[in-house]
Amino acid sequence: MKTKALFLILFIPVHSLVTLLTLQRMFNPPPGGGSILFKIFSVGLASPVLLPLVMFDPDGDRLPKWLQVISVPLNSLVWGLGLLILIGIAKRFAGRRTRSK
Repeated sequence: MKTKALFLILFIPVHSLVTLLTLQRMFNPPPGGGSILFKIFSVGLASPVLLPLVMFDPDGDRLPKWLQVISVPLNSLVWGLGLLILIGIAKRFAGRRTRSK
């Protein structure tokens, strides 16, 4: 349990920073333009929480400010929990595979 909490404590700030930097570069591309793979990667990082909020409130005038502020860390929390779930499922399948042999 401690390792999962430590993972989330370390993962959320790093993922939030990477998400903000990639979205900034996506909306302000370099003079040569950005690659389509980078744009897909940027949208993928923002998918669970940020994109639905932006689609609902593109100007930032409908949603409360506190929700806008926590949306990036909340997005990273969703990604972190998803990764922990996938790691747990992979460990269960690996355990079953070794027991059956």
